[in-house]
Amino acid sequence: MKDYDFYERDSSGRPIYFVQHHESHSHNGMCPHEHWIDLREADIQSISKHGNFNQYRQDVRPADWA
Repeated sequence: MKDYDFYERDSSGRPIYFVQHHESHSHNGMCPHEHWIDLREADIQSISKHGNFNQYRQDVRPADWA
């Protein structure tokens, strides 16, 4: 089991989503699961270590995922 974070980027290479992938625990009955943070709305302080990004977090892949 592993947990890791990654960025999804647009066609220009700009990061648009910060994604947390979790295999170590379940969330709403799903394991593995991911949390998506839209970087077009969040700021760097909110996604930094100990930042409060929960207001931006989505527990499913965003609808505009291409």
